[in-house]
Amino acid sequence: MCGIFGCIGRPEEPARIMEAVRRLTHRGPDDVGLERHEFPSGEGWLGFRRLAIQDPTERGHQPMADPTGRWRIVFNGEIYNFRALRKELVQHGHRFRTATDTEVLLAAWVEWERDMLPRLVGMFAFAVLDTVSGAVFLARDRLGIKPLYYLHQHDRLSFASEIKAILALSDVPRDIDEESLVRYLTFLWTPHPGTLFKGVRQLEPGTWMSLAPDGTSDHGRYWRIPVPGTDPPPTDPVGELEDVLRLSVRDRLVSDVPLGGFLSGGVDSSLLVALMLEQQGTPATTHTVVFPPSDDGYRIEEDDAPWARRVRDHFGSRIDYREHRMDPGMVDELPRMVWHLDDPVADPAALATYQICSAAKPTTTVLLAGMGAEELFAGYPRHRAALLAERYRMVPGWVRRGLVEPLVNRLPAAQPGPRMALYRRAQKFVGSAGLDFEDRYLGYAGYYHPDELARIAPGAPVGRAYGRHRSFLAMTRGLDPVDRMTHVDLNTFLPSLNLAYTDRASMAASVEVRVPILDHRVVELAQRIPASWKLRGRTTKFVLKKVAERHLPRAVVHRRKAGFQAPVRAWVSRDMDDRIRDLLAPETIRARGWLDADGVQDLLAAQRSGREDNALRIWALLGLELWARTFLDGDGCEPVVW
Repeated sequence: MCGIFGCIGRPEEPARIMEAVRRLTHRGPDDVGLERHEFPSGEGWLGFRRLAIQDPTERGHQPMADPTGRWRIVFNGEIYNFRALRKELVQHGHRFRTATDTEVLLAAWVEWERDMLPRLVGMFAFAVLDTVSGAVFLARDRLGIKPLYYLHQHDRLSFASEIKAILALSDVPRDIDEESLVRYLTFLWTPHPGTLFKGVRQLEPGTWMSLAPDGTSDHGRYWRIPVPGTDPPPTDPVGELEDVLRLSVRDRLVSDVPLGGFLSGGVDSSLLVALMLEQQGTPATTHTVVFPPSDDGYRIEEDDAPWARRVRDHFGSRIDYREHRMDPGMVDELPRMVWHLDDPVADPAALATYQICSAAKPTTTVLLAGMGAEELFAGYPRHRAALLAERYRMVPGWVRRGLVEPLVNRLPAAQPGPRMALYRRAQKFVGSAGLDFEDRYLGYAGYYHPDELARIAPGAPVGRAYGRHRSFLAMTRGLDPVDRMTHVDLNTFLPSLNLAYTDRASMAASVEVRVPILDHRVVELAQRIPASWKLRGRTTKFVLKKVAERHLPRAVVHRRKAGFQAPVRAWVSRDMDDRIRDLLAPETIRARGWLDADGVQDLLAAQRSGREDNALRIWALLGLELWARTFLDGDGCEPVVW
């Protein structure tokens, strides 16, 4: 895993280029590479930071050149089928000097140009530069596992694995994108291709971009997530899913450095560990998070460690099991995490991911994770809630609005206690359950209703927040509601939230995370599996659990779901009050000019009084202010100090 950077067009100060590459050091502490090329239309820089995984010798140095010297590549990611591609390319006359997938990727470009993309199995973001003409080609993997940001100005294209590298250049605007701000507040993350930085975009998953010497650009798509039900369903959903998962895990066990896996004790990570053990024949190193106990009523909904230990006991000595107790003071790392994230993501799981990756790093450089199962197989509580709402809507409206909803909304959802999470979910449920399907699901996906958001962001384009989500709902109109929900999640929630924070948090610790469930072959099969095999009654991820029953104890497979969590409500309500008063002071809000200071203070007061659970909303506002202090007030070269 690595960090890549490029700047093509008008000349730039070398010191700024070196600073841009320096800002990516955490993504690749093992090596650094930097090249400058001159063209009739300007100059081109390619920069690279390497985390050595395949062929960790100096032969894997980048930027890497083809044998003619014309083409240069910088590449972040892994091509899992590079050995098969290498054999095919040898038959076409190519010869190889290294054992890296980078050299195979470059040879594939020379042989097939962009027609190479559908042949690749892996996670990747790369750039190929034509050192003769100055043309550059960029591409990103199908699901958006690896990031690639760019800024296309009239006389320059700059791109990088992280925005902070682009910000090191001269004449980069530091303005906030108002539409992205509304979306960030609504979802607590920014849907791609936008970012909070006006003008800075993400290359979308499954797409490519090229820049010609005359400055004109072109874009294209080589793969998209199939619309559910487009192709015939599998005859044996369980057997076919097991086969393709086994193949995906096998591909991701290729590594020249120590490899292991996350183990939460949930069905996804436990199944991956089982498939790892089945194929590698040696003990698997696993890493489990343990949160410290709380005696003040704020608690993680379900502790993973007892379930992870059951998986350990099931496999015995075949697992090298390691637990990592989370530091209760990890909230102090929030400014650093905001710096690593670039575009704020208001999910405290980013901090927990960073801590477990940091703890694993001394023994394990590559970790397999079970991400993607919830989106593919309808595993989130909101998927069940959206269908349960159909029954709720059968209750007469006067009963719902006059009796049920007032009672539920009076529940003490912000007061610490064993039922806090239940009350919180009940309030979110009744807040949207009476709406039509599309508005209902968007209500569950967001953290403000439009009228609530208008109170803290008056004048902002609130109505545009759901535009991208509605476009994916529109293309699935008429399909099963489960398929519609998962299709939206795969195209929005997955790449812009879960994959985004996982990449930044793991790379902050110089650890590579691989996600076998998001192999595109698994995704294509999952989109053919009928909705009734995903959500059946109260059982989420039904087909995946049927696979897991072949490898794991039933108690583990059918345990209650617990997300990858952190004690954000304790932090907001107990530990961070002084910092909240400082960062979200009325004079600070007014000086920014983005939000209504009185509206924000009302939100804080409702949290402090226990009337409302606004913890994640407040967490998002803290992240926004820290982001502004880091990248707008400061130069973004390092985190701010609390």
